[in-house]
Amino acid sequence: MIVGGQPFYGQRLGVVLLDARYPRLPGDVGHADTYESPVQFEVVPGLTADRLIHHFDAEILGLVQDTLQRLANHGATVAVGGCGFFARVHRELRDQGPIPFLSSSLLQVPWLRMLYGDPVGVLTIDEASLTDQYVHDAGWSRTDPVVVQGIDPASLFWHVYFENRDRFDPSVMEADVVRAAVRLAARAPTLRALVLECTNMAPFAAAVQAAVPVPIFDIQGLAHFAAHAADRHPY
Repeated sequence: MIVGGQPFYGQRLGVVLLDARYPRLPGDVGHADTYESPVQFEVVPGLTADRLIHHFDAEILGLVQDTLQRLANHGATVAVGGCGFFARVHRELRDQGPIPFLSSSLLQVPWLRMLYGDPVGVLTIDEASLTDQYVHDAGWSRTDPVVVQGIDPASLFWHVYFENRDRFDPSVMEADVVRAAVRLAARAPTLRALVLECTNMAPFAAAVQAAVPVPIFDIQGLAHFAAHAADRHPY
């Protein structure tokens, strides 16, 4: 005997996405080919990158919580965030959310420091905005030996995501991300590992690693980790 009650099944991993129209490449958190197991997407209505990062307001917590509830209602047992800056609501949603929410790749920083040693680097879309308000609930502080490097605000990458543009040249975007990574490595010659805060950087992770040969972590790896833990199979 099996029991129904929902319109579709098998997608235990949920992804909470920003309300966006920019293209998604394989490897991006919002592209289905990124994942090794079935996934369901839910958009937080009205929540853009600019609002979450530059104009955070009290309504956002409730909007994300409602999005997680929709995912849970359709069978998701765990969810990941579609922007690293979701770390700002991590603690509240960890304690009040309907399903576990791995909000941000930034959650990996403390245990990467334990595993690899210092310094760990963080490549972010906006260095100035990645304050302790955003990283505190991820278990670290900007005063820790973590090297944070942002994308050039004059770059195409920065403008695509903050202006919610509907097209870009992938080769230019890749070059923007690689340049930022090289700048980070120049500031931290003994860099041990690198975390991509921005979920849209992952399609360019191989190019980053070719330029900066250290272990690279992102939300997509955390998503695979969560999906594996939520749906174990016999060996």
